[in-house]
Amino acid sequence: MTGRMLRTAAIAALAAAVATGTAGAVTPANGGDVGGTIVTVNNGTGDQTDPHVSGDLVVYTNITGFAATATIHYFDL
Repeated sequence: MTGRMLRTAAIAALAAAVATGTAGAVTPANGGDVGGTIVTVNNGTGDQTDPHVSGDLVVYTNITGFAATATIHYFDL
């Protein structure tokens, strides 16, 4: 697999884990699945890589352009 494919697979796995309520440390009072809403963080052009989630914050690197300009972005869920 190429680096981009691995990053895409990692982001997809992270999104699937969050969307299905498999956050290991969170246990709802009723013992069921953790609820939530799927939120698109960035669907723009470029490569969104190196995702980190802490509480309500998502931080990732966005790489765009021919010069591979990298910028760090955050999103408050």
